[in-house]
Amino acid sequence: MPIGTRPNKNWEYILESDKDLPKDEQPVFICRYISLGGSEDGLNLIVSMTSLDDDNLNAMPELIKQISGIISDNLVGWRNMNGLEFPDTKAQVKSIVRDMLSLEEAIELAGAISKQGFDSEDKKKSESPSPLDTEHSAKTVEDEASVSKFPDET
Repeated sequence: MPIGTRPNKNWEYILESDKDLPKDEQPVFICRYISLGGSEDGLNLIVSMTSLDDDNLNAMPELIKQISGIISDNLVGWRNMNGLEFPDTKAQVKSIVRDMLSLEEAIELAGAISKQGFDSEDKKKSESPSPLDTEHSAKTVEDEASVSKFPDET
């Protein structure tokens, strides 16, 4: 069954800037999985935002609103936020996120949501062959030589 059809299937994200904190103090964002199309839209938005030059800065406010929308639409909880409870509505989430995250953190979180937490390390792991336990899968030449086909011969 596709993961997008299971609403309780979530994943967690910790901002890079918080990874050096003790594990029980790290702020954790709990995100829902999104569709492939949602990932594409989010990543296109991140690329658009990060490739703006000084001549196109007038587009930035709208892109920031869209980044905020990606976050508020896909965030389903958090913990270790200095006692801040997760709000009841997306509008409240959007307002809190707007006041809580820096632009850099918002881009990072929206990018992570769009990539579903899949990063280049995960890609490397998925591309590398899995280690196989071949210790007992085949007999060596020495093993074959020590086993006589005729039991009375030694």
